[in-house]
Amino acid sequence: MNRPAYDRSSIPDPSSGPVRVTMDQRLGDGSWATADEVAVACDSREVIHLLRDMEGYSRWWPGMHVRLSAHTTIGVGSEGMMAIGPLRRPRWRFKVTEIREPSFIQYDFRGDLVGRAAWEIEPHGALTAVRFCWYAVMPAGWPVRLLVRLGEVRWHHLLVRLGLLGLKGRLERGPR
Repeated sequence: MNRPAYDRSSIPDPSSGPVRVTMDQRLGDGSWATADEVAVACDSREVIHLLRDMEGYSRWWPGMHVRLSAHTTIGVGSEGMMAIGPLRRPRWRFKVTEIREPSFIQYDFRGDLVGRAAWEIEPHGALTAVRFCWYAVMPAGWPVRLLVRLGEVRWHHLLVRLGLLGLKGRLERGPR
């Protein structure tokens, strides 16, 4: 498994804001790798349970649209479509390639973006660190390449930040 290198010994410091970018690396082939994380006051099993309900992402991740090929809790081999924003761009097909309860879910994806992503969940006492990581992600279509060129990966961090804050709120306050 191709995983990024970063310090796993700490979780976000609440005084520095709730979401921390732990890596933002542009690779020589035009792809990038990045990880964003948030500390959540709940058990890691609650986190992975919520993350395995991918069709429910839109309830806590503003602008995220997910449609599974089969309506079920995800497992290895599950496939579907994801898209972000009101225009549902970028969009991509994904396949779940690995799940390790209660700490890891990995996807391969192809479409406007091509690469691999993962949720990494790590307990730290009363808190759980939740990371969303992209490994060697490459924009595939010209609209997304232009978006990446203009905004580099800042747009990604903004969208992931909204997702992580929504996840944190959902887990700590419960469903509304």
